[in-house]
Amino acid sequence: MKIIDIREHSELSKVLKTDDKVILDFYADWCGPCKVLTKVFHEIEKENLFEDVTILKINVDKFSDVSKSYKVKSMPTMIFTTDDSGDRKVIKTKIGSLPKNDLIELVRNVYNG
Repeated sequence: MKIIDIREHSELSKVLKTDDKVILDFYADWCGPCKVLTKVFHEIEKENLFEDVTILKINVDKFSDVSKSYKVKSMPTMIFTTDDSGDRKVIKTKIGSLPKNDLIELVRNVYNG
C-alpha cells in the first residue's frame, strides 16, 4: 500500500492515470475519525499489505471541487476505484472509519474479490 497526500490537482490526475487500484480517502484536518483512519492506513502500509493499492489522501477543505465531483458529504469517505482499460471506475464507497482488521478485509474483498 502506497499513501500519497495530494497537494496539487496534477498529482491527483497523474496517479489516477498511472495506478490501477486507487482508494480516494476524503478527509479534513479537523475530523477525528479521519485521523483514526489515517493511522490505520499507515499501520497497513508498514505491514507491506496490498502493494498494488494506492491511497490518495484528499483534503476536502483544499479540494472541494474534487469532493463535489465524487459527491462526498461525510468524512471520512473512501472511494475504491480501478482503471479498466483507461476508464476509471468507482467500485465501492465506504463512509466512516474502520478498525484495522475490518479495513484489511474490505480492501481484500473489493480488490481480490
